[in-house]
Amino acid sequence: VPVHAQAVRDLRRAEAEFRAQRPLPAARAWRSALEAGDRSPRTLYNLGTAFLAADSLDSAVEILERTAVSPSEAVRDVAWYNLGLAYLRRGLATPGDAGVTSLRGAVRAYRQVLLATPADSAARWNYELAVRALQQRDRSSSGGGGGGGGGRDRAGRGTDPSLERAQAEQLLDAAARDERDTRSRQRPGQPTPPARGRDW
Repeated sequence: VPVHAQAVRDLRRAEAEFRAQRPLPAARAWRSALEAGDRSPRTLYNLGTAFLAADSLDSAVEILERTAVSPSEAVRDVAWYNLGLAYLRRGLATPGDAGVTSLRGAVRAYRQVLLATPADSAARWNYELAVRALQQRDRSSSGGGGGGGGGRDRAGRGTDPSLERAQAEQLLDAAARDERDTRSRQRPGQPTPPARGRDW
């Protein structure tokens, strides 16, 4: 599909703004390119990533959810990771049920990443961080004391020096069991929901 000249200018401006670490102007330019006729999944992904970089987490989640089911495998592969990161940041910053819902979204997104690329140590770290945050919320809501989630916030890409291989394999096995259970509960003839994709 030909892209209008205005969309091409917007794409160039967006990339320049993002490289200059100005994510909100970059997001405006990518949105403008979409409005000018660019229907590329990559542009949609870039828009969601710019919102994530700007800590506009609600907008990032909305865009990256759509991108994670893109027909482009390359885009899906990177969208799941950033979707998980947006959910994780929002979940850690939001108290109550809304925070729990976001943390569950992070677990779901990082599970997709780990099913596709089990060696992704950053996704493993963030998956474990989301699971632990959920467990902590469950303990505190069931009568345990308060207390902030002390320690390091390693929501970004990085490695987890304390996560042993056996723990990671247990997490992956649990994720695979959950996926099999979900598929086995579907009635015959019912269409399988589209794969959510992975993240980078």
